[in-house]
Amino acid sequence: MLIFKRKQSGGTKQLEENVKASFEGVRQDTNVLWQWVQYLQSQNDEMRRSLDDNTAALQQLPTAEIVRQEVQEAVEKSDVFSQLMDRIRHVEHRVDRLAHVEQRISVIEGSQKDVFARLKELHSHVSEVGNLRRQTLIPRNSYYSGTR
Repeated sequence: MLIFKRKQSGGTKQLEENVKASFEGVRQDTNVLWQWVQYLQSQNDEMRRSLDDNTAALQQLPTAEIVRQEVQEAVEKSDVFSQLMDRIRHVEHRVDRLAHVEQRISVIEGSQKDVFARLKELHSHVSEVGNLRRQTLIPRNSYYSGTR
């Protein structure tokens, strides 16, 4: 009976270690994702500041309103502006995707906590059943042979 108990507690310890390792992996992945979110957000902010600076500089040009509109249209039609806008859209899309991934990770962490709690509960129940069995002194072979 002692050998059976060691195997069982070793299996539980292994399960707990596996769950802990899994949580650590999720935590590390979340940290990496958060670093990416921060990096992409800083890139997005930098591009927006640059665009705002360019817009402010364009508005301060001492020219007539018609010339300003023509310059603004030329800038909007240029490849540089469209590439910048495409890059901004791409960064915003990646930030949105990372936020979605972070939400999914939170859901997974919550479900793993529930599973771990349920495993502890089952382990406690199995221990109680083992204690009751020892207390009632049911012979081990009579249970498996079909006689009670």
